[in-house]
Amino acid sequence: MHTSSYRHLSADERETMSLGLARGHSLRMMARVLGRAPSLLSRD
Repeated sequence: MHTSSYRHLSADERETMSLGLARGHSLRMMARVLGRAPSLLSRD
């Protein structure tokens, strides 16, 4: 039985993250904006 709650980022979330990082925002800031864990963003 697979019980992992890991969910990949959507295309929209990836774009938001990419734009934020390009503007100089930190990975942690983008995680807060997206409502995701920083570790998930760093994996994706």
